[in-house]
Amino acid sequence: MGVEAEGRRFKSCANKVKEVEAQWLVAYKLQCNSCEASYIGKVERIKEYKTSNSSACFQHMKNNVRHKIDYDGIEIIDRADNNMKLQVKELLHILNQKPTLNKSF
Repeated sequence: MGVEAEGRRFKSCANKVKEVEAQWLVAYKLQCNSCEASYIGKVERIKEYKTSNSSACFQHMKNNVRHKIDYDGIEIIDRADNNMKLQVKELLHILNQKPTLNKSF
């Protein structure tokens, strides 16, 4: 296999990595089905919020027994091509929308 073929293989692999990474560089919004409570976060933290007893979403459901966070209705509100840009976008959405389940800054 020549150098040119190896270069194409590397670019193909790099493109696949970027595709997978792009799925994770997403900001989302969760909504309570019973009230206006909402949460904005990054996809990499969603598992934590679904399973952690200390998450704001869990605490909301614990304190409001009939309320349920709609994890199946996640709304993607933004994307970025790197983590730093995503953090900035996430913060801007939080400051603009003021979701009640995000901790105050």
